[in-house]
Amino acid sequence: MPAEPRPLLLDQAIDMAWRFNPRLDALRERIAAAEGGRQIAAADFLPEATSTYRHLNGAPGTVPFVLPTIPNYVGNLAPGPPSDRFDRAELSVQWILWDFGRTSGKVGQAVSAVDIARLQFERARQTVAFDVTAAYFGVLAAQANGRIAEEAVARADSVLRDARNFFQRGAAIRNDVLRADMLRAEMQLNLVKARTSTAAAVAALNQSIGINVSCPTQVVDQSDELPFRLSLADCLQLAADNRDEFRVVLNAIRSSRLGVGVAQAEFLPRVLVGGVGLLQQTRNGEEVHLAAGGVNLEMALFEGGRRVGKLRSAEADVRVAIAQGKDLCDRIAYEVNLAFLGIQDARQRIDLSRTTVAQANENLRVVRRLVEHGDATSTDLIDAVLLITRAQQNYAAALYDYQTSLARLTYATGLPNTPGLSSSLFASRT
Repeated sequence: MPAEPRPLLLDQAIDMAWRFNPRLDALRERIAAAEGGRQIAAADFLPEATSTYRHLNGAPGTVPFVLPTIPNYVGNLAPGPPSDRFDRAELSVQWILWDFGRTSGKVGQAVSAVDIARLQFERARQTVAFDVTAAYFGVLAAQANGRIAEEAVARADSVLRDARNFFQRGAAIRNDVLRADMLRAEMQLNLVKARTSTAAAVAALNQSIGINVSCPTQVVDQSDELPFRLSLADCLQLAADNRDEFRVVLNAIRSSRLGVGVAQAEFLPRVLVGGVGLLQQTRNGEEVHLAAGGVNLEMALFEGGRRVGKLRSAEADVRVAIAQGKDLCDRIAYEVNLAFLGIQDARQRIDLSRTTVAQANENLRVVRRLVEHGDATSTDLIDAVLLITRAQQNYAAALYDYQTSLARLTYATGLPNTPGLSSSLFASRT
């Protein structure tokens, strides 16, 4: 028989997601593309060499002709003597000596693009880890609701049996039986919903990991209630120290400013040095050897406003990057505040609902005793069952909301997404 799959721990689920999630694969390729762009930009610092071979034949072949001059980096080259057929081999070399910052600016932009791609990849890893964590606790919450629903169905069955017995003995009215029957139907409906929610939560977890959504993934309950002692100011400081987006914005601003330098350099000339070597052979076997070199100064005098447009666009990119940086600061502060409030809310709900569960259990015990002695009705027992069910549901929701909120704060502050590490840090700091 095939072995049953082992339950998946949270850290194992995150590790699987880092290996299998397709979003991370796409961002890895973006890093490779950015590194290729950096290599392309850096290549402009090196000389460029090209070689060509040509065979030229006159028509008709008996009529000799003189090949026209050949334009190249250092001027026009004159050919050899007239002939009706040529074989020509050329080697030309060009090297940019100075372009007033064009090449260095493009290289700087390419380097920033690589840094941005890497930072975005790391943030994507954190995003994937948070998505998996939230989905993992979603599965645990759905399973807890399923267990509560099963217990509620069992209690409703017991209440229905008691109501029927009391009705047969004349100690209850038919309406008590009807209410007990309705309670049982409602609890069964909740059980169906809980099982459907569990299946959907498992599928969502599988999707977050990057595996087949139909896999019967099992999870391990991780509901440690670690204390949380950080203030909002501490959380905001953690975000300022750890969020990679700040460095992404700084790199974007730096890259945009380099773009302005590149656009400004387009108004200035380029200085190039080049050379060409040529070997030409005619039909008669005569060979012509030619080598030439020189320095060129290139400058565009008029381009119809293209350079002005590029400069205006580059300056606008700088302003956009600065505005995005301000928006990012506001968004991070909002995310930290939201996660912090979620933790405070869930912590209070846990304390209140734990007390409510204890009270509801005691209430159910007392009502059962009263029903046994004839001092309470089946309706009172139905109310007690509803109270304990709702109290348990509220406690389970608060417990896993607390774990999810801790993960959300970990994500909002940019801390490493190692299960237990961030929670321990939150618990240990004062």
